[in-house]
Amino acid sequence: MRTEGADRVEELRGGSVERPVLEADHDDEQLEAALFAYAHRKATRWGAERFAAEFERRDEEERRLTGAGTPPFRYPWEPDEVAPPPSSLLSGLVDAAVQEQVIRADPAELDLVEPPKIRHAHVPRPAPPEPEPRRRARRLRRERAAPQRASVISEAEAARMSPAARRLYGLEPVPTVDPRRA
Repeated sequence: MRTEGADRVEELRGGSVERPVLEADHDDEQLEAALFAYAHRKATRWGAERFAAEFERRDEEERRLTGAGTPPFRYPWEPDEVAPPPSSLLSGLVDAAVQEQVIRADPAELDLVEPPKIRHAHVPRPAPPEPEPRRRARRLRRERAAPQRASVISEAEAARMSPAARRLYGLEPVPTVDPRRA
């Protein structure tokens, strides 16, 4: 197909450029498909050979290392093998005592602190406890000793809660029959 003089698609469709014969297009497409299939097979064969050669090289290296009695990999984090950092890295700002505590610290001496517990987003925040007024009568102290609920859940919080959370806080009765089997 010649397109030397065609600047626009309309010129191609308008007939100012020669149109190819349909049979030639079909033959060209078949030839192109055959060439593509051949190239694909050739690339697949080359990839498989290279893959097999790489696996063979790795197997040979593993046989050589395990035959000599040495482990194939060494881990540098064993305490005897770790070299101290060069002193040029630790200049003026790092105290020697801090260096000993941080770099060569004994794991048994480290204080590992558990992170604080975080409240789940769907569990409502408990209300702050209200201060009790001071009373002078001794009789009322006995009545006050009874446990009271510290937090009061608002209606909006209860509406956002799941049914399980409402049962947990006593807002809904606990079912006597398993709801999945009812």
